[in-house]
Formats: sequence, structure tokens, C-alpha cells
Amino acid sequence: MVLRDNKVKLQLIKLDEGGYTQREIQDITQVRQSTISDFLSKRTYTKWWSEYEGGVIVRNDESITKNLQVIGGDTCLTYKGDDPLLEEPILSKEQIKKHAPKILTLDIETAPLRATVWGIWQQNVPVSRINTDWYCLSWAAKWFGSNDVMYEDKRETWDTEDDYNLIQGMWKLLDEADMVITQNGKKFDIKRLNTRFLMHGMKPPSNFKHVDTLQEAKRWFNFSSNKLEFMTDKLCKTYKKLKHGAYAGNTLWDACLVGDMKAWDEMEEYNIYDVLSLEELYTILRPYMKLHPNLNVFYDDNKLRCNCGGEEFSHNGYHYSNLSKFDRFSCDSCGSEVRGRVNLFSKEKRASLRMNVVG
Repeated sequence: MVLRDNKVKLQLIKLDEGGYTQREIQDITQVRQSTISDFLSKRTYTKWWSEYEGGVIVRNDESITKNLQVIGGDTCLTYKGDDPLLEEPILSKEQIKKHAPKILTLDIETAPLRATVWGIWQQNVPVSRINTDWYCLSWAAKWFGSNDVMYEDKRETWDTEDDYNLIQGMWKLLDEADMVITQNGKKFDIKRLNTRFLMHGMKPPSNFKHVDTLQEAKRWFNFSSNKLEFMTDKLCKTYKKLKHGAYAGNTLWDACLVGDMKAWDEMEEYNIYDVLSLEELYTILRPYMKLHPNLNVFYDDNKLRCNCGGEEFSHNGYHYSNLSKFDRFSCDSCGSEVRGRVNLFSKEKRASLRMNVVG
């Protein structure tokens, strides 16, 4: 999509400065999320950005002056002017959050540590021998339900270790997320991101639920391998983790670190497919996840929903604990089971039950 109108560009900037995520900006403006990401990261329209930052382009167009209105007891953001993109009231961030849970699938790629060593077998590398520490090279992320994958990398600053600008985008997405989906993210991606946030003096993002498909695979299944490549190859129909192309194994990272733009293009495709295949894998494994966060609590209504979004359930017998009996239901869409919260045993039956003694 081409952003020919200055009003649209200025609107994207104002919404971004106002704290809206790129997914929310897409819903408001109907501009594709990938276009928004490229524009706000200044990968496109570089001449326009130069004129904008130099003051050549007027920043405060009267047609997009912000107003605050009170609608139904909540404060909503809206705009003046006759631009058709700006006629509909814009929900506040809190109202948007009430509408549905915001689920983010993400994957990061990092640079390796580089050190001077005296051998290759059973080496204990002291800190003093580390020449360059690791840092983030790229990230890809996708809001569940969106068709677009967001991606940013350091190809324009490949010759520096400063990943501050790259990290800011990931922090903002995590701060908006209600739940995050990763593969080995509890041990790697999130801890690595937290490390970079801390080292850059940033506050921690808002708390979120976290589903790690590696841990879920270990908990509920017995695959021959729990690696993303193996599981997506066996289970996924649309997206599978990519194998390396022109750059085999670690040579992809080596090429990126010397400014090879073709390697960066392959890194982008590699990173994006990790996210696409991971999201598909998550939806396949989800019905078996007995400890999955209850996404129903994020909706601001009283409908019964499965974590898959299904709203139709069939009674499927009863669930028994040591002292209670509950109705059991299965989702007609994915087969996942839930139980009621009312104990069906009579008062007399409950009084007759005894607990085992654990010594």
C-alpha cells in the first residue's frame, strides 16, 4: 500500500506517539500493518522523513487535531476533520483491551558471543577473554488473528552492537500483550529481552501470560524431538520452520555481521517463518494444554468461550475430584474440555466423604 497523503502519514505518527500498537493503528486507519511498520521504522519514505524531521512538512495539521469525547461513560479518542479515515470514534486503549485478549507470537535472533580461546575442547572461557557480547539482531512478531507479521532488524546498523532502537519496538509489543507464545522463550527469548531492557535502562513491560510450546510439548507429549523444525514438519500444514538456504547453519549469522544484505534478507524470511510456523503449531497443540491460561477472563462479557474462541460446547459427562462432582463440557470446535464450578454432590453426600491421610 502506498501512503500518498500527508494526512495519513501524520495520523500514523500521532497514533504511534499516543501509545497505540501497530495492530490497533491498522484497525483504525485500514492501512496494512506491514506498511505501518516499515513507515514508522523509517525503512520507507526516507526523503519524506528527512523533510518531516527538518521541519519542512507541517506537523500539526488542523484536520487531525485530537479531541477528547466522553461516550458511554468512557473517554474515547476522536479526530476533527472531513478525512474519511478519521470519521469513526477511536476506542481508548483500555476499551480495546476489553474487547479481546491480545496474544503475541514472537521470536528473536541474537548475535553470538565472540571470544579469544586457546583450544576447542573443554574450554572454560573467562570473562576477560570475551571480545564482544551478544545482542539482538532481529525480531519477528505477530498478533494472533492478524495476517501481518511485524519484523525489525539491525541491517542498517550491522556494524554496531547498539540494539536500543530494535529493542524498543519489542518492548512496546510486550507491554501491550495479554499473552505471549514462544518456543523455548521462557529460557531464551524473554530472558534475553529482559536482559537487554535492563541494560538499556528500560522499565519492565507489563505482565503477561506466557505459553512456551517447548515446555508444553515436554509436558503433554513424547515427540522424538521437541525442536520447532521437527514438530512443525510433522504437524503443520501451512507453515513449517524453514531450513537454511544459501547460508548454511551459523554462516547466516556470520554473513549478517559483516553487512551481507542478501544474508539479512534470508534472516528476515527465516525469522518470520519461525513465527508463522510457531503460531500454527500452538493452535494444534492447544487443545491438549490442560494448564493453558483461561482467555475467557479477558473478554468484557459473560459468554462462555473456549481458548480456541469456540462458543459451542457439548455436555460430556462429569469431572470428579476427591470430594466433588462437576459437569464436564467439550468444545465443539477443538475438543478441549472444561468443567463447571458448581459441586453437584448434595450436602449429605459431601458430608459422607472422607479424605485420605497423607503421612
